[in-house]
Amino acid sequence: MKQLHEKYGHRLFFMTDSLLNLVITDIADEIIKSGLSIYLDGYFIVDDQSADIENTLRWRQGGFYRARLGVESGSQHVLDMIGKRITPVKTKAALAGLAEAGIKTTTYWVIGHPGETEEDFQQTLELLEEMRNDIWQAECNPFTFYYLGQGKENEWAKLRMSLYPGNANDLLLCQTWVLDCEPSREEIYNRVFRFAQRCQELGIPNPYSLDEIYKADERWKQLHKNAVPSIVDIMNNQYDLQESRKTRKILKLKPKNQEQGDFDF
Repeated sequence: MKQLHEKYGHRLFFMTDSLLNLVITDIADEIIKSGLSIYLDGYFIVDDQSADIENTLRWRQGGFYRARLGVESGSQHVLDMIGKRITPVKTKAALAGLAEAGIKTTTYWVIGHPGETEEDFQQTLELLEEMRNDIWQAECNPFTFYYLGQGKENEWAKLRMSLYPGNANDLLLCQTWVLDCEPSREEIYNRVFRFAQRCQELGIPNPYSLDEIYKADERWKQLHKNAVPSIVDIMNNQYDLQESRKTRKILKLKPKNQEQGDFDF
């Protein structure tokens, strides 16, 4: 990264398709030691260490710019079906810890997993609302079934059916499979629409264009004093190159990695 920065001037590095949990502390420490003003964007799993503000501030000072988290659902029932091994309480704690340090949080959600009920979906919307100020981006995707390659493909085999009628097969280059169970395909997309609508009502972005990203970054700055620089500022070198080292704890967060209920600041 140092060589790429010195040769090309790049400051923001996307660690593609790689979980940062096991290495983020070591990488942050090395970046701090080097004195470089560079930033890391990468995928991250909700865990106990991200609920500790001492950890997240250390990562922030070492250039952790954006954490991409697979939140999936606000329902423990759905998380258990997915085999996610996290809880909504831990998700809240991780989002709070990362956001307090100013690290941008991109959250990914799966809507309509087989067996997801309306109550489960409402719990997702409730989590979204409760943590809206600690979410930089919320992106949802409808559950998609694949004929092969999914953890529960054997369990779902008896439920799979072709989306299109048999007489259309000759017209198709590939086959689309769905599951004959609840929620229905229609209900899944209805919930996706409601999720996106609720995000809009809560002011939670899902930016793609540079203008949308800029606006999302400005919102983040207003919400968090430790907010990382705007991506536009990084591109234009219009920020304090030592700003990450100046990040400080603003308020003391109680440990949130225990299953003790709602937040109590």
